[in-house]
Amino acid sequence: MGTLSRGWMLAKMSLGVVKKDKEILVFPLISVACMGIVAASFIWGAFITGSFASFTSRDFSPLTSPIGIASIFSGYFLLYFVTVYFNVALIGSAMIRFEGGDPTVKDGFRASNQNLKYILMWALLAATVGVILRVIEQKFKDIGRIVTGIVGLAWSVATFFAVPVLIYEKKSPLEAVKRSAELFKQTWGEVIVGGLGIGVIFFLLGLAGVVPIVLAFAVGNPLVGFVIALSYWLVLACVGSAADSALKAALYRYVTKGEVAIGFAEETLSKPWGEQEREQSRWRSWAPTWGPVKPGEI
Repeated sequence: MGTLSRGWMLAKMSLGVVKKDKEILVFPLISVACMGIVAASFIWGAFITGSFASFTSRDFSPLTSPIGIASIFSGYFLLYFVTVYFNVALIGSAMIRFEGGDPTVKDGFRASNQNLKYILMWALLAATVGVILRVIEQKFKDIGRIVTGIVGLAWSVATFFAVPVLIYEKKSPLEAVKRSAELFKQTWGEVIVGGLGIGVIFFLLGLAGVVPIVLAFAVGNPLVGFVIALSYWLVLACVGSAADSALKAALYRYVTKGEVAIGFAEETLSKPWGEQEREQSRWRSWAPTWGPVKPGEI
């Protein structure tokens, strides 16, 4: 099985979890709604205090504004808390499915509520990192944006498994980052291949959202088209978020327990680079010509 085929299969298997447990789509929907409320509250507060123009200005610097620092930190904290809270609910529900159970919305909320302490601690750490990156970006301008882009990417990679590590291994946030990075090293191929598979599927599906916009313009009512398209893209985003959490839970279960999640196939979770496997096998077949092969040489 080639790399593209594996990516496609991982995406289909992740979507299969969502298909069996459609109720888990409630979590990303509520998450989006809550984040919208948080963002709207901060924007409204900025308008009331008359600080919206300065807050959104390129010249605004939280380094010289304690209120700015507090606002950014509290905003980041609330957004991260909401995101992680509902991500825990998704992963907890997926884990129940992988163990042969039939999760409900109540089970997802229970998983989050039982781990509130770890969710709060992680939101504090993530918000702190977010503020630091924002300060660097504001202080050093173009160079700062490059640095924060690189550091932000590294942070995203290192924390890929942070949520399941927090809730299932009960580690502190800093320990969770270290542990998550270790797990990512073991599964980076699967993460990339599965992520690409899900990304390609939802990109192609997302293109269909352009159709109602085009049709609405044709009949002279573009607003209706945009509303339909945005609603469609919102549903897609929720399904994609649920599928991504299911994949993350399946990979975490496989790398930590060596168990293949129900609905997944072991060949898609191990050695995702099909061409690489064949290339290594070809070299092994020639190895006796050059002498004995020691473990780890190839």
